[in-house]
Amino acid sequence: MFGNNDSTPKAERSGYESPDPLALNPGDFEYDGNTVVTPTKPVGTKKVKALATVSTLKANQPFMGTGHDRRSPSPLPPPPSKGNAVPRRERRQASPHESPLKKARTSKASASESSRSKLGKAVPKGKCKPLSSKKVDRFPTPSPIDLLCSQESLDPNTWFDNLQAADDKKWDELKYNALNPTANPCRVESSADEDEFKQLEERDLEEYKRMRRLRKKQTQKQSYADSFFENAPQMAEETRRRRSLEARSIALAETVQFAPKEREVGEDELYCAHFKNHRNLCLYCSEPLPVSPSAELRALQLRYASITNLSFRQTVTLCTMHRAETTIIPLGLRDGFPKDIDFEDVDRRLESGWIAVRLKKVAANPKLSKFYRRAKKEINQMGIAAWKDVAHQSNDTVLSHAQPGYYGDLGRAIMIRHFQNLILWRYLKLGSDTAPLPETDFIVTVLVPEAAVLLTMEDKGWDISLPPKGEEWDKARAEAMEICRRAGRYGYWKFREDGDKGRLMLERIDQAASKKRRRLEATRQAVSAEIDRKIQAEKVQVVKDAILVASSDTEQPDDSDWGDEVWEDADAVAQAAAAVDRRAAVQRQDSDATPQPKRRPLSPRKLESTPRPMKSGRLLKKASQISQASSAGYDEGWDDQFVLSIDV
Repeated sequence: MFGNNDSTPKAERSGYESPDPLALNPGDFEYDGNTVVTPTKPVGTKKVKALATVSTLKANQPFMGTGHDRRSPSPLPPPPSKGNAVPRRERRQASPHESPLKKARTSKASASESSRSKLGKAVPKGKCKPLSSKKVDRFPTPSPIDLLCSQESLDPNTWFDNLQAADDKKWDELKYNALNPTANPCRVESSADEDEFKQLEERDLEEYKRMRRLRKKQTQKQSYADSFFENAPQMAEETRRRRSLEARSIALAETVQFAPKEREVGEDELYCAHFKNHRNLCLYCSEPLPVSPSAELRALQLRYASITNLSFRQTVTLCTMHRAETTIIPLGLRDGFPKDIDFEDVDRRLESGWIAVRLKKVAANPKLSKFYRRAKKEINQMGIAAWKDVAHQSNDTVLSHAQPGYYGDLGRAIMIRHFQNLILWRYLKLGSDTAPLPETDFIVTVLVPEAAVLLTMEDKGWDISLPPKGEEWDKARAEAMEICRRAGRYGYWKFREDGDKGRLMLERIDQAASKKRRRLEATRQAVSAEIDRKIQAEKVQVVKDAILVASSDTEQPDDSDWGDEVWEDADAVAQAAAAVDRRAAVQRQDSDATPQPKRRPLSPRKLESTPRPMKSGRLLKKASQISQASSAGYDEGWDDQFVLSIDV
């Protein structure tokens, strides 16, 4: 815009208007080098009052503004002088050729500019003012005080003091002239101007208070922000330290959880250590093999040694077997379980004795067995299909109930074959009372564990003379069931069905099946003969009772004591005894292995100390009662063994 030799200040350039509302236009004041400011032209009342008001507030208000305003006034080099330049405003006013319309527009624009300058609204660089196409320069016009800073003649030591004194004196004079009408001849009295001035003053005061409140809030926020950022490094370090401690604690917890825990070596482990050969380890699980492996384990190792790639099932079978021989079997032997069992004798023990009687009772009335009641309850809850499912039958709880204790798989196979042979030879018949269990499930689930419990009771010394009921029976049975539960795993690994010994034993039992059938037939005939003898003795006793009650000789009755009138009654008694014989023969022919429910028989009338004669009608009635009792059942004093054996 200007050349390099232009020495005219920006404030004196034509057409320049300062954005600072407190800046003075060129020509308003003249500075003569002293501290006295002399106005060169009349100053408006409103403008002088606004300046005085702002200057009064300036001494106490905190500094607010942009970063550019916070900079200390720096002395600018004086621009090159271009002569006495007249401002554009004066030139416009002094132009004689200006049209009235243009004059009105100019006055209106200058009035709006002066009002905007009073409100203190600055326009940033590069943007146009409202109703104007002029752009604002980057730097504001230097004030007369800034021009003083450019003088090189002042002493640097007293420069700031003189500047402050000149500034204070200037604002004091301006304030005095604005507030005293007599001292300011240029002041024009106007009520409208006074009201407008008061409104502007109140507005400026409210704006000042608002800015103070805003500044206070900003200061508070800034203090919070400053304190936060001052403590930010410490807070970050504390956060990192806390997270590091948390990570360490989590890692330590995981390590403790998955790390092998230190435990005390128990008595069982110390006992089993004597049966382990730590120098001979398994090729598949790296655990020690037994010191004295069984024949089955050695045979299995030899058979698997010839196979290049073993399946998972084969390796599991081998490893579980040698683990059982180093842990389960030694612990079972320590608990007192038998090391050897005569399984041929077990087969014979199931044929006769109180065990056979009890098993036949369970077959006739399954509700006597706790195993049947448990199985029936499970079937009612889940259904027969779900109960027969492999997943349910392989459950540990179900297996523990179905295992025959320390008799193992071999004893279980022997018991199953025993009951199957009894059913095949018609010595045992299962009726509809076994429902909902089929025949095979009833044998495996009820009869086999029941036989194992009875055999265990006999092994523990159960007194067969005691009745199979009462407190002692329940106690002995509960103890035997607990032994079967604890010895289930021992029997499974000790006496295996698939071993060489097991197969040989089953073959021998199958070969002896014919001998077993002959033994059962001989037992049945012996029991039948004993029953015939008892029936004959009962018949003789009935005849003797009839003779005794019909005889007139109460001391030594005999046949000669019979009278003619009672001969027919005696003959009726004899016919009743013959009927008893016929019914017993028919019953033996139609008998099967299932015991029939016993009816309470009517025993003969006990003889009194002084027998009294019986009339013929009473004698016939007594004979018929004896006949019915003999055909219905047997004397209640007979042993249960004979009662059930006759049914066989």
